[in-house]
Amino acid sequence: MKMKKIFFYVILLLTLTCERSNRQAKIEEVNQESYIQALHLQNFFLKFAKDHLYKTVTIQLQKGISDKYQSIGSGFFINEEGYVLTCYHVVYGKKKLLISPYGNTKKYKAVVANEDKANDLALLKIDFEDNIHERFSFVQVPQERVLNYGHMYMAFGAPNGLKDSITTGIISHPLRNEVDESFPLNSYIQLSETVYPGSSGGLVLDLTGKLIGMMRFTYSSLESGASGPGFAIPFNVIYDFLQKQKDLVLLKNKALRGIVEIPFTTTYLAKK
Repeated sequence: MKMKKIFFYVILLLTLTCERSNRQAKIEEVNQESYIQALHLQNFFLKFAKDHLYKTVTIQLQKGISDKYQSIGSGFFINEEGYVLTCYHVVYGKKKLLISPYGNTKKYKAVVANEDKANDLALLKIDFEDNIHERFSFVQVPQERVLNYGHMYMAFGAPNGLKDSITTGIISHPLRNEVDESFPLNSYIQLSETVYPGSSGGLVLDLTGKLIGMMRFTYSSLESGASGPGFAIPFNVIYDFLQKQKDLVLLKNKALRGIVEIPFTTTYLAKK
């Protein structure tokens, strides 16, 4: 009888040991698979950032006659000729505008070519000196596309003057209005991340590289002292604005249908 008990406990111990080994092997297999997937995801984001950062710029002001510069907003190229899109409130009343493209040590003088105050859009043009023109990577602007809750994005800008910065998030609401008292009928894409001072005019892309919109402002509440989500001007508003610039801008974009900030808070937002 004693031998039977000993035999039973030996079998039980061996069974538990085998099960533990099998579980450990499965865990290690899952961990290895997760590690490989994480590396693929990391490599994807690295390549994505590398491919699109060159389409973005930081907008700066030259302070007097010195070599000091102040970052006031962000923007992105909409064609290879040096036209840049940003927010109207970033450049309003500003002189001595400078464009600082990512990965380029040069700073280019720029002038306001056109503007749309109602939609907070401004088109800048690089003023090339000595007739030496450069070519830039640019963003294609779709006329139509579908945005949904949870749509992932990557945004490019200069938060608090920290140029060439990127962040990721999701669309919290694809189209929300009545968040700007000055233009209550205007609709904006609600982002999960804050639009910090200096990021207005910044590029917002989905993970396929298609334009979602352009960062504009953050919903703020002075009563609670809290800063809420950021909002972006939708792609279709940008498309309509650029279509009106056809006589001014050569849009080398055959896929149009495919597809500082001074801290900006409206009176309505301040009351919320």
